[in-house]
Amino acid sequence: MDLAGRRAPLWIAVGLVAAALTWSHLTGGEDEPAPDTREYAQAQLAAAEGVPMVLPVALPAGYDYGRLYSFDSGARDQTGDGSDGTSLTDLGLPDGYGGADVSWRHADSREVVFSPDPDRSSDDDDLPIVAVCVQPTSLDDELCPESQDARHLQRQLGGTRVAIYVASKDHHDVSAWRDVALTTDLSKVRWLH
Repeated sequence: MDLAGRRAPLWIAVGLVAAALTWSHLTGGEDEPAPDTREYAQAQLAAAEGVPMVLPVALPAGYDYGRLYSFDSGARDQTGDGSDGTSLTDLGLPDGYGGADVSWRHADSREVVFSPDPDRSSDDDDLPIVAVCVQPTSLDDELCPESQDARHLQRQLGGTRVAIYVASKDHHDVSAWRDVALTTDLSKVRWLH
């Protein structure tokens, strides 16, 4: 009896399955949306409820789409372990909610970073990396910078304070951001596709 001949179809089948899985992984599956899309921005902002993100409608000349979306919950005790004197009941949550796997997230502030476009002209060489940070005007904690100088701008949109500040060391001028139209409506953001 020829065992080598009988094993060949098994190895061929295993090889075909491996090739199909590799092909599926490389070409399909769940692709993450490109970072310059509304879908990506929405997914980043959906990581937490709370203060809405304020974004520029159009970017100043020389800037690329937003990156590094983040949020901060300030002094809130998201674990509910009472380490700050706050209990789950104080937060309006049932006992046992969250724990180590916190699914409840609240953004007291949000931030996104804008870098100079790598394909920009040499006229834009002095552009700084800029962060846009937002928090409710009613919040007592300072989660976004409050300075007002050449490195920091303070704006307001509705009940939201918007701090626009230089996040890089070399260049400090944020004046190009002074008159940029702002919105919380992703459908109005022209640099998102």
